[in-house]
Amino acid sequence: MSELAEANINASRFQTRIYQSQIAYQVKSIYYNLLYRTEQRKLNQELITLYERILRAAEVRFKTGETNILETYNANTRLQEATAQLQQTNEYIRTHLQQIRQFTRDSSVENIADTVLKEKTVAVTLDSSILGNNPQLQALRSQIEVASREIRVEKK
Repeated sequence: MSELAEANINASRFQTRIYQSQIAYQVKSIYYNLLYRTEQRKLNQELITLYERILRAAEVRFKTGETNILETYNANTRLQEATAQLQQTNEYIRTHLQQIRQFTRDSSVENIADTVLKEKTVAVTLDSSILGNNPQLQALRSQIEVASREIRVEKK
């Protein structure tokens, strides 16, 4: 019976490690999404500035009679689309910040450090020691051990 209890305790420990690694993964994922959305917001703001200049130019050309009103409408529509996209991006950022606050239990988080995303290459090697330290694999092994010991106890 003590072997079964010990196996159950080990299974619980492995399950705790799985939860910890899943939470760490989720926080990292939210953080990188937040970085991405912050960069996207910068690009949206640049796009809005560009469309505002295009709209002013279209209005001037319309007033001088070089083009018809369609160019002005088109520029205005593009500006409105860019503005809506910026609002959506800001909403994503608010959502990600709220998720970070929930995971860290820190309500003072207002933003993240202003960093630039850079592409990195990652070399992946399959090492048996890395696989052996994987908490999910350890939990599965532990569950197998618990099941086999339960079978031994039932046979007795």
